[in-house]
Amino acid sequence: MSELSRIPIGRFSIITQLTPKALRLYDKKGLLVPEEKDTLTGYRYYTMPQLETGIKIKLLTWLGFSLEEIGDLLEASESENKTVLDNLFNERLEETEKEIERLTQVRKILRNKEESLKLFYLRTTQPSIKEVPDIRVISLRQIAPIQQIGPMIGKIMQEIYRPENQRNMVSITGPIMFLHHGEEFTPENADFEVAVPITGRVTLEAKDLQVRTIPKSKVASTTYRGPYPEIGQGYVRVHEFVIENNYEISGPLTELYLNSPQEVPPEQLLTEIQLPIIQEDTY
Repeated sequence: MSELSRIPIGRFSIITQLTPKALRLYDKKGLLVPEEKDTLTGYRYYTMPQLETGIKIKLLTWLGFSLEEIGDLLEASESENKTVLDNLFNERLEETEKEIERLTQVRKILRNKEESLKLFYLRTTQPSIKEVPDIRVISLRQIAPIQQIGPMIGKIMQEIYRPENQRNMVSITGPIMFLHHGEEFTPENADFEVAVPITGRVTLEAKDLQVRTIPKSKVASTTYRGPYPEIGQGYVRVHEFVIENNYEISGPLTELYLNSPQEVPPEQLLTEIQLPIIQEDTY
């Protein structure tokens, strides 16, 4: 490499507006490997063609792509693989639109902070103790991303409305239930169950579904009104109630969806939160 074509890392950093720290990371990840490294000093030198790659990485990082995705995009660009490029850009667009929706809701709350703070407790009913009887359900339990709840509900509904089950008078007797069996919140790898209360003689085609009875229990209950992503407000209030009244949680956290996002706007969604409890020993 001639002296004129060698671009030191400092100058390369200024031109591409990528920090030396970022350039060293991209070197380590194989995204942008310097054309030459000084064996004595370890100093990195780049070439003119690598400037374009650096600018592309800068743009793709700003667009929110991960380093792994950027590597795939650069490789697809080099090989002119339009399918990979389209798929990755479409996935990023979908993620961006979801984030815009979330941020729009955040902005709405922040602009009305006084009202939002007042609603922190007004969105939930006063927690109470209730006895829940045995509930016969069709259920599906998986370890999966929490976003799979929609397809899981759809699979159960498809089974309920199969012609054979309809001839056997299978019908829904209560709200859709979500049971969280995990010991911690891991949205990408959650252990949870979706259940739909039913009556009638059920035959199942899908091997991962089951008919079971959720045993009766005593629960601390509250009803939350509002968008699902903000349901933590309800959990805070019912947990405070459990602690203040010397109860222990004895089973999976359960949500009952009392209406549907297909029928009402997010601010009118109603979710009952149930925490199975036992009385804590006090000595």
